[in-house]
Amino acid sequence: MEPLPVFPPPPARVAVLGAGESGRAAAALLRARGYTALPCDEAAPGAEARRAPDPSSADAAVISPGFPPDHPWRQGWGGLLLGECALAAHCWPGPVLAVTGTNGKSTLVSFLAAALEAAGEKATACGNLGRAWSRACLEEGAPDRWAVVEASSFQIHDWPAPAPDAALWTNFAVDHLDWHPDEGHYFRSKLRLVAGARRAWVGANVARAARVRGEVLPEGVRTVAADAGEVPPPDSLFAQPPFRELYALASAWWSATGRDPAALAAAARDFRGLPHRCESLGTLHGWRVVNDSKATNGHAAVAAARAAAGPVLWIGGGSGKGEDPRTVAGALAPLVGAAFCFGSTGAALAAALSGAGVPADAAPDLETLWPRVLAHLASRPGGTLLFSPGFASFDQYESYARRGDHFRQLVRRSSDQAGQPGAAVLFVERRE
Repeated sequence: MEPLPVFPPPPARVAVLGAGESGRAAAALLRARGYTALPCDEAAPGAEARRAPDPSSADAAVISPGFPPDHPWRQGWGGLLLGECALAAHCWPGPVLAVTGTNGKSTLVSFLAAALEAAGEKATACGNLGRAWSRACLEEGAPDRWAVVEASSFQIHDWPAPAPDAALWTNFAVDHLDWHPDEGHYFRSKLRLVAGARRAWVGANVARAARVRGEVLPEGVRTVAADAGEVPPPDSLFAQPPFRELYALASAWWSATGRDPAALAAAARDFRGLPHRCESLGTLHGWRVVNDSKATNGHAAVAAARAAAGPVLWIGGGSGKGEDPRTVAGALAPLVGAAFCFGSTGAALAAALSGAGVPADAAPDLETLWPRVLAHLASRPGGTLLFSPGFASFDQYESYARRGDHFRQLVRRSSDQAGQPGAAVLFVERRE
């Protein structure tokens, strides 16, 4: 259990800022520990939540990760303010393995939790990937159970003294500049996690980013090359980029803690990946279809395009997070043969790609774009149809998962035409 800086003892009154999954879980954990939780949310869902916090009525506050540093609630608080991860770290009774990074952290967290379970240990995947760590504390916290925690830069920002037993930092690229004031702030938020960890490993990309920015990784932090350590099983997800570097990090931690590399390899063979992350949907008009809706930044889209079998027809766009669409388009241009763009960044992406010599089209939304995509597929030899948006979903969808579900529906709707005159659909996997 980690120290919680000057947090008042129960039955203190604690404001909980935000009533999403993190806020609801934090409120439930606080109540279970004898505190009075005071939920506050701008949308005020339900009768319990207030629309705004009253600092005079609470002894401390727990803030959800959706509140950026310049949010007026944060600026006007003045008292003790902690993130949900700080609360959960204080309450979790077992060992903690924390994972951060611009991309790949959800996959790595899910894989390592599954590998530990397959090896006969107890583990819970939680944090930013969907299930709040505070909820895991309530439902599964035990001295012999690992918390494998996905920690976003937002969550680390409000975790005053992160000290996990181990930390893994997958990679670094420009992202979330709608939340962080600049790249340096974003980098240093993640750096705090590995600096406080008892043992830490980072990908080679992180070490390069530190040198470029003049940052110094803490002494003892180990850098792991993508081809280091145990070779992933050739029949596993991790045999191919962009997943190979994740296996190298997993293998470095696994072996350093005395665990059997064969057990990790066996778990890798059984691991099928996450929905919406380089997820194969089968074949459409002779093209392999990949759903990578989880790619919410340019770095992820470029990695997916680099790993795809060419020629690549790219579908992307969405809402910006401070990343220039022209920069994303410039990185993608050498990797894709044609592009279809949508959402609030769609027109800018298409213009930049066209300027770089890539045939590109744009439409306001994915539904409008889809018939043009089908016409392109039907008129050309097969390659990879890559849905890897490279931007957030919030201009048109409530989450990347809803966006990916919509893409799946479009593909399935087209597959239902198989056997009809003129149809050229060959096969589409149906994954629930």
